[in-house]
Amino acid sequence: MMSRLYSLRLASLIGLLGSGLVIIGFFLPARFVTVIFHLQPPLYSTDSFWSMLVNTVTGGTIHDLSSEMAIGSFLLSILVPLLTFLTGLFGKRKRAIFILSLIFATLGLLEFLASSLLLLSFSFPHTGTEIHTSGPGFWLMLIGFPICIGSSIAHIVLFTPHGANFQSNAGLPGPV
Repeated sequence: MMSRLYSLRLASLIGLLGSGLVIIGFFLPARFVTVIFHLQPPLYSTDSFWSMLVNTVTGGTIHDLSSEMAIGSFLLSILVPLLTFLTGLFGKRKRAIFILSLIFATLGLLEFLASSLLLLSFSFPHTGTEIHTSGPGFWLMLIGFPICIGSSIAHIVLFTPHGANFQSNAGLPGPV
C-alpha cells in the first residue's frame, strides 16, 4: 500500500503536469481559422489565449471592468493551481490552499469552455466560408484543467493535518 506522503507527492506531480499542459496550451494556437472566398486564395489565421490577452491589453479594451475581471480570474486560474502544486510537492500542504486551487481550476475550466465555445463557433459576416478548427492549445488546456481539478480533489481527500492521532481498531468490537 502506498504511503500517504507518497500519494500526496504523486498528486502534486500529476497536478504540476496538468498545470504545465494548461500553461503550454495558453501559448499554443487554440483555433485555426480558414476563410474561403469565391475565386480567391483562402486566408488563414490562428488565435491563442496569449494572443487574445495581448490584443485585449494593448487594444484598449482593458478599461472595461468585466474584461479586467475575466482576464484576472483566468490568469489566477492558471497560476494558483501551479503554485499550489509546487508548494505541495515540497511539503507545504494546507487544506485551504488546495480548496482554493480546486475553486480556481474549476473556474478556469468553466471560463475556458465558455470562451472556447465562442471562439470555435463565432464568425464574421462576409461572403466567404469560414472554417474554425480547434488547435493544440485548445486540447492541452482541455486536458490540463481536469487534471488540476482531480489533483486538487486528491489532495483534499488525502489531507490529514500533521499531528493527527490515528487510533487503531484493536479492542473495538467487530460487526455483529
